Amino acid sequence: MSRVPRVSVVVPTYNGSSLLVETLETVLAQTMEDFELIVVDDGSTDDTRDRLAAISDPRLRVVTQENRGIGAARSRCLDEARAPLVALLDHDDLWHPKKLELQVEFLEKHPECVGVTVPWSYSDRPDQPVFDPHTWSKDRPYIPRPLRRLAEGHLIVMSSSLVLNRARLGALRYPSIRGTMEDGPFYLRLFSKGALGLVGDTPLMIYRHHANNASHQALYFLRGIEFLRKLEEQDEAFEPGEVDRRDGREYIAFIGRMALMRLLAERRLKSALGLYFREWPHQAKLGRLKFLAGFPAAWLAAALRPHRAQEGSS
Repeated sequence: MSRVPRVSVVVPTYNGSSLLVETLETVLAQTMEDFELIVVDDGSTDDTRDRLAAISDPRLRVVTQENRGIGAARSRCLDEARAPLVALLDHDDLWHPKKLELQVEFLEKHPECVGVTVPWSYSDRPDQPVFDPHTWSKDRPYIPRPLRRLAEGHLIVMSSSLVLNRARLGALRYPSIRGTMEDGPFYLRLFSKGALGLVGDTPLMIYRHHANNASHQALYFLRGIEFLRKLEEQDEAFEPGEVDRRDGREYIAFIGRMALMRLLAERRLKSALGLYFREWPHQAKLGRLKFLAGFPAAWLAAALRPHRAQEGSS
């Protein structure tokens, strides 16, 4: 059996060849070179296979499967990883050359952490970090209560910003149901398994804006909150035995509010109204009365706003 590398870099992809190659180039340019690069091709029908075949680096391994959706592809990535550390990367994001080096060194020094994140930026503002890493300077090397931070709107993690400790990750995988917000249920369980570290003072990952970004679409949030509420109702949203679930419930509620505002932005008024009434008891229980009181006015303003095309189906 070949020697186990220090880290497995895992990349799920589907019909993203135009962005994938540049993404992989930023992996192959890392200053920390002791890694395996696993690309899980989730049944692409474009020229992804040809482009991957043109990459001669021996660290690259391509795994193909029938199209099963992003959650299943992410889980397959974790199943294929051999190294003690796993670096997540979406096929359209970019890394700074020192990202992997800093994160691997951190996790090898801090095995109590389930993972470590880095400052990151959007492609239209590559030098401006989305969150200020100095906000948690007194808490370095950790970000305390990461679910609470996410619920407050601090975008401290993206898939491509994380390197995970596989021993602490254990059997945790992403939901494989299509059309759900697969990151949400994953984070709810992930951050109960250990502390979250933070390294870097400047952006080390770039999230690329493009027309196919699912995370900008209202239905992504709507299906996400519906799935999370179902898991919560079935007592499957959190790690078994976890006692303090307040931060997790705040995080789910935050996603609910995001879904409502995205639905209004896309003028999906019927869906927004239905979700508002479903979310009411959850948001009220957490004291989000100001949001609940203000939403009807926002809904009415969206309904009266002139628009060029008829609202899409909800």
